[in-house]
Amino acid sequence: MDEYLAWGESKGGRGGLPWGDVHARMRKAHLQWWKEQLGLTTLGELYGILPRVESILRDIQKEGLSGKTLQNYSEALCAFCNWAVDRGYLSEDPLTKLTSYDTRPQSYRRALSTEEILKLLQVAPDDRRLLYEVALNTGLRANEIRSLTVQDLKPELGALALRSRWTKNRKRGVQPIPQWLMDKLVKHSTGLSPSKPLLYVPSHTARELDKDMEAADIPKWTSEGKIDFHSFRTTFITRTVEVGANVKEVQTLARHSTPDLTMNVYAKTSHARLSELTERLFSDLGKCVQCVSSDDTIEIDGTEFTNGYRELSGVSDPENTRVRFPPPPPFRKDKPVSLGSFSGVTVFLFPLVSKGVAPVLHHSKAPLRTADSPHSPAFLSLFGP
Repeated sequence: MDEYLAWGESKGGRGGLPWGDVHARMRKAHLQWWKEQLGLTTLGELYGILPRVESILRDIQKEGLSGKTLQNYSEALCAFCNWAVDRGYLSEDPLTKLTSYDTRPQSYRRALSTEEILKLLQVAPDDRRLLYEVALNTGLRANEIRSLTVQDLKPELGALALRSRWTKNRKRGVQPIPQWLMDKLVKHSTGLSPSKPLLYVPSHTARELDKDMEAADIPKWTSEGKIDFHSFRTTFITRTVEVGANVKEVQTLARHSTPDLTMNVYAKTSHARLSELTERLFSDLGKCVQCVSSDDTIEIDGTEFTNGYRELSGVSDPENTRVRFPPPPPFRKDKPVSLGSFSGVTVFLFPLVSKGVAPVLHHSKAPLRTADSPHSPAFLSLFGP
C-alpha cells in the first residue's frame, strides 16, 4: 500500500501530476480502513474478496451513507487493485465484477437570491464577508480558495492565478474578478508575505456559514434546495448565465470539462426568475389583451376593433380580410382571456408583430373563422395583399 500511495503522490493524478492534497489524504484513509475491515496482511489475500467487500459495503450503507460516499470507498479499493494488476502484483482484478452505486445527489443545492446575498454579507464578520465575496464572484471551491496565496493575486490581469497542483481539474489558469473586489483583496493583503494564504478559510465552512445564515434569517432549505458553501459556486454559475454569458463562456469561467455539467447540474432556475421572463416576453403585446364587447370600439396601433370585427388597414381588399368573432362573453377582470382555439388547442399571443403577423383577439372556445371561409380556422397574416 505504501508503494501505491507513493506513486499517487508522485504522478497518480491527471496528466501525470501528483494527487491533490485532499485526494491523497482521503485515498490513504480509505485504504487503511479497508485494510482493517478485511484484515489484510498480504496482496495474495485480495483474491476472492468480492463477497466480503460487498457485505461490508452493505453494512455501512445501512448506516445511512450516501451513494457517493459508498462509491468513494469502493473506488479506493478498486483503484488499488487495478494498480496492482498493471504492475504484475496480481494476476487478475478480484473486484472486476463489483458494481457501482447510484451517485445522484440525495439533495440539491440552490442559488442564493440577491436579497439573501445582501443579508448574508451584512451580518458576516469581515473575514468571512471577504471570503463569501470571493466565492460568489469566482465560483472557486473552498479548498481552492484555501490554497490561494498572496502571490496568486494578479492586479495587472484583474484576476487570480490558479495553480494546477490544487485546482480540481488539475489545470492552471486565471480567474477574472471585478475591480472592486481586486481593490479589496489588494488592501487586505498589503504587508503580507507572498507565500501567505490570501484568505482565511474555516476548516468547517458549512458550520460557519450556517451561523451567518441564521443571523441573517436565511432558510437553509427551501423547495428549491439547500444552501451550503458549495452553493456559492452554484450561485456564481447561475448569475453568469443570467447576465447574458453564452454557454462556452460560462463553461470556461466554471472550469468544467463539459457544458452539460455546467448547464444541467450547476446552473439553476428560480420561480421568480421564470415569472419575470414570462412577463417580459409579451410585455409589448399586453395592451392587446382586452375584451372587446359588441358595443365597444377600441383602436390599437391604428387598428380598430368594433362590433365583433377587426378592420385591417393597409390591405387592398378589406372585405375579404375581415375576421368575425363569435359573440364575446361578459368581460371579467379576474379571468384570463382566451385568444382562440384551433383543433382544441388554445392559442396565445406570440411576438410576431415585427414580422407582419397581427395577433387576433378571440373570446370563445369556438374555432376562429374568416368571413369568407366560415368553416376553417385561420391565422391572419399581414405580409401583403
